Amino acid sequence: MKLTALPILAGSLLLASLPALAAQPAAASAPGVTVIAAGSDDFAAMKDEYERKANAQYEEWRQKMHRLAEQAKREGNNMSDQAKAELDKAWNEVTLRWEQLRKARAEGWDNARSSWETASEKMKETWQRLVRQ
Repeated sequence: MKLTALPILAGSLLLASLPALAAQPAAASAPGVTVIAAGSDDFAAMKDEYERKANAQYEEWRQKMHRLAEQAKREGNNMSDQAKAELDKAWNEVTLRWEQLRKARAEGWDNARSSWETASEKMKETWQRLVRQ
């Protein structure tokens, strides 16, 4: 191989790898972030473990909302319409994001997980602010 062909070959290899590099998620370089390739056997195990924890969180919120509704029936609704609407909005968002998390595949997992965590945190903040314990 001639020496003049070497830079062309190296440049071709670099150009050929650019689409693969561009397809890498930005979070892949963030510290503490684990990116699992689509189709990986590890993805299913990781998703199952995360879903079990998220399910426990979701069930806890579902039970709290149920108890609050039961209490409102027994004692009357002591929340303003605005507060109730805000709590309902946070609950509906958690429910939506929970469903999306359960249905997510490897390609959309990071977005679904992030959306779930955001909605769950918003629910926690809304509950703490609006519900008297």
